[in-house]
Amino acid sequence: MRRARYIAIGVIAIVAILVGVGLILVSTETSESPSDIPSDATLFAVRYEKPAWLEGHLKQRSIEEYIKNRKQEITDSATELRQEFPDSALLPFTLDITVDRTVLNEYESILVTERTYTGGAHGNVQYVYYNLRNGSSITLGDYLKDRGTSEAQLLTLVNERLRQDAYESVEDLEDVPWQVYSREPEQSIGIRILFPPYAVASFSAGTITYTF
Repeated sequence: MRRARYIAIGVIAIVAILVGVGLILVSTETSESPSDIPSDATLFAVRYEKPAWLEGHLKQRSIEEYIKNRKQEITDSATELRQEFPDSALLPFTLDITVDRTVLNEYESILVTERTYTGGAHGNVQYVYYNLRNGSSITLGDYLKDRGTSEAQLLTLVNERLRQDAYESVEDLEDVPWQVYSREPEQSIGIRILFPPYAVASFSAGTITYTF
């Protein structure tokens, strides 16, 4: 009888210990959860309004996939900063994205402009550019070749203009975004070259236009 009583007391004690440990673990997980999984709202602000024409567009998926990836990259960077500097004044990071297009004869230009602020002197600008002809992507070289010129000839014109404006010259146009446009009132077709900050000189950003 006495032995049964001791066994019962022992079982009760073991159960009490297990329950206590369980409560401690739950409490620990609850207290650590907010810091381990920070809210995106406190880390990252994004401003992007999807244009109506993009719905059902041939390039809708690739553009939206790019935006999704950029959001994740910036969120990851903000999370790392918060973990190292919880009270950083640099947060939240910001991302502004606009999507524009130009339809010109058989050509369509889609330009995704991105401005981010992640703690630098000013936001960075990136361009993702699709030039579509009959549903297929074309390169700047393809466009120029159809008009009897080349990237080398265009590069010469670009550098002449840069030197006139007291900017540094560029070595190639491979990574420089471009866009077909119509120049009024001449009704001629030209190419717009876009330079993000630091591309040709410190704190420079803007467009340089050439007409053919």
